[in-house]
Formats: sequence, structure tokens, C-alpha cells
Amino acid sequence: MFPLFAHITTLTYGALLFIGLRRWKLLAQPMKLIVGFLSLAFVTDLLCLYLAFQNMNNLLVFHIFTLLSYVVLMTAFSIWAGRRRSRRIMQLSIPLFTVWWLVAKLTIEKLSRFDTLTLPLAAMLLVAASVYTLYHLSKSDVLLVHRDPRFWVSAAVMIYYSTGLATYAVANAILSDESIMVSAWHIRWVLSIVSNLCFGGGLMCHRVE
Repeated sequence: MFPLFAHITTLTYGALLFIGLRRWKLLAQPMKLIVGFLSLAFVTDLLCLYLAFQNMNNLLVFHIFTLLSYVVLMTAFSIWAGRRRSRRIMQLSIPLFTVWWLVAKLTIEKLSRFDTLTLPLAAMLLVAASVYTLYHLSKSDVLLVHRDPRFWVSAAVMIYYSTGLATYAVANAILSDESIMVSAWHIRWVLSIVSNLCFGGGLMCHRVE
């Protein structure tokens, strides 16, 4: 049996996807991309659960998710970027990261093990983008930041990817110790649920151009 928190995490992705599709016409382009990310996460979780129940290695799914989620989230952050230079840097990072991802898969990283090189890099870049977005938001004329989707999405990404950075960077090293691995993943599932609540806050905000 898969742990309860793993199932709750998957259910929250499904609930957020439902909310996002219901509010689709009210969402600005960046938030539509966030719905796309939530769709990827939901499908990834379902597929990983299925493969786990079949006693099959599901790590290839995580490798693919790392690339696709980076492309989608960084595109959303680039639209929110206040300065043209910042926007271009974020946009340029997408093809550069894609090239690095391909090189790593062909040379260093094994698809049967955790992606301890590409995911930590993606996590650092996305956390940096979310911090910049929060900084730009603090300098804007927005008075109630909790009603702005940029605040909630940035918080969600920081929570989700900071834990991912810490977990996946040492995942292969602790893979043989089941008790440590289970404990680490329980923490990650709980924080993923908190992250999803933040994504939900972003989806419920009014449209911001």
C-alpha cells in the first residue's frame, strides 16, 4: 500500500485541476500555464502510483516531469517578469536547461535512478525566479498581495522546489535505507500538499494582466 499522504497529494492535484478548468476563462495566460503544470503533476502522480503498484521502476516519469515542469513554470514566470532583461534571461534559460537535460540523460544520469543533477538545478532556477517575482511584486503598486496570483504561485513553487532540491540531491545516497527514504518522502508529500494549497490560492484570485 502506498502511504496515505501520497494519495492525498494526488487528490489535491486533481481538485486543483478541476478548479483551474472551471475558472479557465477568468485566468490570465500565466495562470493557464499553471493549470498546465498541475495537469502534468496529476498525470505524473497517477502514472507513478500505477507503476509502483505494478512493482515497476517509475523514475523515468520523474525525469520527464522535471523537464516539462521547468519549461511550463519558467514560461509563466517570464511573462510575469517586470523587466525585459529579466524576461529574456528566463526565456533563454529554457532552451539552455533543455540542452543540459538531454546531455545529462545521455551521459551522466541513469534513467533508472533519481535525477540528482537536473532536478536540483531546475529547482534552484525556479526558486530564484519565484524570489524575483515576489521582489518585483513588492515593488509594484499592488496593495493586497494576497489577492495577486503571483504571490501564491511564487510561494507554492518555493515550497515545492526547495523541498525537492533537498530531497532529490541526496535521493540516490539514501535509496538503500528504506526508513530514511520513507521519512523523507512523507515530509515531501506533506509540503507538496501545502504547496498545492498555495496554488489553489492563486487559482482563486481575480485575473491580473
